[in-house]
Amino acid sequence: MEKEFLNGEIAKFNLADAAIAELSSRYMGLTISDGYEVVHKAKMEVKSRRIDVEKKRKELKEDALRYGQAIDAEAKRLTALLSPIEDHLETEEKVYLDQKAAEKAEKERIAAEKYQARIDRLCSFGATFNGTMFNAYGNVISGKAIEAATDESFEEFIGKIAVAKEADDLRRAEEERVRLEEEARIQQIKAEQEAERARLAEEAERLRLEQEAIEKEKKRLEDEEKARRKAIADAEAERLRQEELERAKKEAAEKAVKEAREKAEKERAAEALRQEKARLAAERKAARAPDKVKLLKLADDLDAFQVPDVKTDDGKAIALWVVTELTALVAELREKAGAL
Repeated sequence: MEKEFLNGEIAKFNLADAAIAELSSRYMGLTISDGYEVVHKAKMEVKSRRIDVEKKRKELKEDALRYGQAIDAEAKRLTALLSPIEDHLETEEKVYLDQKAAEKAEKERIAAEKYQARIDRLCSFGATFNGTMFNAYGNVISGKAIEAATDESFEEFIGKIAVAKEADDLRRAEEERVRLEEEARIQQIKAEQEAERARLAEEAERLRLEQEAIEKEKKRLEDEEKARRKAIADAEAERLRQEELERAKKEAAEKAVKEAREKAEKERAAEALRQEKARLAAERKAARAPDKVKLLKLADDLDAFQVPDVKTDDGKAIALWVVTELTALVAELREKAGAL
């Protein structure tokens, strides 16, 4: 029916596909060579048809818009009437579902607590868990089996564990008794061995002290012998030292006499040489005495020399030079003549 309605609305455009095809066949082959008027007239005809289509589109769309608004308004009115009924029923349904969820949660909580209590009881017996199974004294059970077991069957399983634990406790107690007895026996053996070690240690200490006394006596005798030999050696060394000292003293005395004799001889020779040098020096000095007197007199004569009285500056400069040179010459002459 919707398709028929749409077809009816589309038919209102009053332009069939056949008519458009007929226009296409008539005008798509036209070119400007057919004449401007022909082309313009054909364009205006097609444009008129297009404008008619646009007008009809707007007209039909306005009708459709008013139709849609009317439908939306009626749907909104009906929805407003239905919503309170639906909300009421949904609220009532939620109360029921919430109650069921709470009952389920409570049941799950009780089951979880019961499961944990069973796990705790197993663990109180020292049960181990490998990720899949619990094992207590060889009694194995899975987590799912623990959860699914009735109270009676679980208590029966716990009873088996208790019996096994009691047997294991008895076995452990017996093992502990045997261990303690063995430990006591070993301690007794250790005590006896310790007593024997103490006796042997005491005997060894006695022998050590006896040996130490023997060694001390042996050392005392050896020390006495060493002291006796050392005294003899020291006496012999002292005798040799005294002999060496006497020999050294004798050699030193002989050397001193020889050195004194040689020193006196050298002093006599030196004195004779000094006296000979003095005699020769006196002879040379006596021979130089006339020359010394003559040279000293020359120095006096030069010192008494008077330069002529000059008037010019050049003459005065030369006169000053002569006085300076004569003064130096007289001083040097007197020094050298005095040394003759």
